[in-house]
This record gives sequence, C-alpha cells and structure tokens, in this order.
Amino acid sequence: MLKKAAWIIVVMLWGLILASSLFTRIEADDYCFAATVKDAGILGAIPRMYHGWSGLYTDHLVSGLFAAVEPYATRVGVPLMLGAFVFTWWYALAYWYKRSDALLLTLAFGAALAMSRPNDEPIYWISGITSYWFPFAGVGLLIGALLRKKTALAAVTAFLTVALTDIGGGLIVTGLGLAFLFWEGERRRVLMVLVAGLTGYLIVFVAPGNAVRRAAFVPVELTPYYIVRVALAGFATNAALSFLFSVVPGIFFSGIGALLPPHFHVRRLPLLFLGLVLGASLATAVVAVIANGWGLGERAIYLLTPLWLAQWFVLGALIGKRFPSWGWMAVVAGVVLIVVAGRHVVERAAYAQRWDERHAAILAGYRVRGDIGSWDTLTDTDWALACAEAWYDREIRFVDGGNVP
Repeated sequence: MLKKAAWIIVVMLWGLILASSLFTRIEADDYCFAATVKDAGILGAIPRMYHGWSGLYTDHLVSGLFAAVEPYATRVGVPLMLGAFVFTWWYALAYWYKRSDALLLTLAFGAALAMSRPNDEPIYWISGITSYWFPFAGVGLLIGALLRKKTALAAVTAFLTVALTDIGGGLIVTGLGLAFLFWEGERRRVLMVLVAGLTGYLIVFVAPGNAVRRAAFVPVELTPYYIVRVALAGFATNAALSFLFSVVPGIFFSGIGALLPPHFHVRRLPLLFLGLVLGASLATAVVAVIANGWGLGERAIYLLTPLWLAQWFVLGALIGKRFPSWGWMAVVAGVVLIVVAGRHVVERAAYAQRWDERHAAILAGYRVRGDIGSWDTLTDTDWALACAEAWYDREIRFVDGGNVP
C-alpha cells in the first residue's frame, strides 16, 4: 500500500512539474541566444559565443538548438531535459534495483530535486536548465556507463557534461578524481574518463570569451585577505542555503529511503555525502570569488542540492530500519510539495497569458507594458532589451497602461 501511495505522489508531482514547463517563456539570456542563432545559425553561434562570452561549448550547442525554435524553446526544451534526467538516472539506478523500483526512485529523486530549487531559474528557463539541471542528467548517464563498464560512453559523456556549467564541471572532474583514488580495480577505466573530462574542462578554461565575460563583472582587487574572507562567507552561505532549500523535499526523499533502502548495509549514519557537500561548498566558494569577486548566486548553489538529498536518503534508510512507518513521510511531505507545485502551475499560467499578450502586441507594432510582473526580465537590463529587439527585429516601445497603436 505504501509503495502504491508513493507512486501516486511522484506521478502527481511530475505532472505538476511538467505542467509548469508548458507555461514558461523566453527570458533574459534566452533572447541573446535566440538573436545569435537567428543571425549566425546554430553551428555558427557556438564559436561566436565561445569567443565572445564563455567556453561552455556544450551549453552553447544545447541552448542554440532550442533557441532555433523560440518562442517555443522552453515549452519543448524544459520537458525534454527533465525527461533526460529521468532516463539517465533510471539507467544508473537500475544497476542496483529492479526496473520498476529504479523508476520510482528516479522519479522521487527528480521530484525532490526539482522542488528544492531556490527559484525558477535552474529549471524554468532555457539558459538556466542547460547549466543547472541538465548536468544532473549527464552525471546519471556517466554513473550508469561507469557501472556497466562502458568506458567510451562514459568518456564522451564526461567530455560533454563538463562544458554545460563551469562550476558543475569542476565538481564533476573532482568527483572523477575521487573515484580514481578510491575505486579499486577500476582506476584504469576511470582514468580514461577523467582525462576526457579534464580535456573538456581545459577547452572551457582557455576560451577567449571567458575574459570578455569576466570584464562584464564589477572589478574587485583580489587580495589574499579578500579572497579568504569572501570565500569563508561564501562557504557558509553555500552550505546553509543548499541545506535549507532541501529540507522539505529531503524529508520526502528520506521516506523514499525507508521504502527503497540502498543495497549496502546501513548500520549507522554515514556522513559521506555531508562531507562531500561541505567540501564542495568550500571549493565552489573559492572558485567563485576568484572568478567574479564574490560568492555564488542561488541558482549555482543549487548544484550542491543532490548531495544533501543523498544524505537525506541514507538517513531515511537508517530510520526506516528502526521505524518502518517512516516511509509514510514520503506521502505526508509529498502532499505538501503537491500543494506548492500546484500553486506554481497557477502562477505560471497567469504569467504566460500576460507574456503571450505582450508578445502578440510587439509583433503587431503596438506599444507595450514594460513590466508584466513575476518572472519578466525584458526591461531588467539594457542588454536583455537589446537582445530582445534583435530577436524581434524591431524596436520595442513602451507605454504605461494597456497596449495602444
């Protein structure tokens, strides 16, 4: 009965998560990708972005593919990338669990991860989901390929995934390094994959566009004292925020841990994932202050969330051994998450209606409202507006109140 209830919860959660994706619209950087692809084509946009903004070649490719179908990119791309996560992690977890249980665990993990987001940027935005969600799908495929000794697939996956996100790419390379050190009997294969990941990360690192992007940030004198002070503050912020965002979804996932415990024996609470998240929090804090002079944004801190959820999962398995009814926490917390996700769908639907009305008015040549609320970014920065005008291929004129000719 508990497993059936868990299935109902995760299916309802995923239905709402996917429903919200249908009401996402082009925002911020998406306008720039769309304008670049419109001008240079999908393949031509990759070297232009590599030389003019950042070295994340896989991110530029994926974003470019979806930019080619704007304004429908988010409505197509978000569900596809969410689905890619389910497929790759089901592939990984089916190594240990029977297929139906692996699918339930994957859906629960994905739902918990989606509901742990600090805001909508890591998922409901093409420029965000390619950098802060899609890498999780790559990691799932990487783990599954390594477990099944498919070295070539793992190497290609590592090479492509590290170029989706600079911070996440560093974490992936670090994870492969730890696997090389501690995975006895598999070091030769892991080394090949590690080399592929490092090669990809080096290509990202040497991109001419990185200097252009860095120059766009506020210049800060990086004295040793400043780096240490800001990095320590960033470490505390990264660890605290990533934990807080994961609490309710983590309780939900701990119930799943009691229902579908890991296949290794849990006698006491292993603090492996806690150690990993704290170490990753410190490493990303140092990288962030060197790269841009301050700490990570909330959407980048989101990359630490799977480690917290893994710790919640193991905690649930331990509690479930002593209190079997703990599995029902997946249902109780899941109902709370369903309410939150349902409200989000309603808010997204209302926003999408306002966006669609303004989009039609711009195409018709009318003056439009500068701010339609919620997730609107059209007038937040001069560059976003310039990119939007390049994509629309016309000047966007604004007026207070309703649209007028």
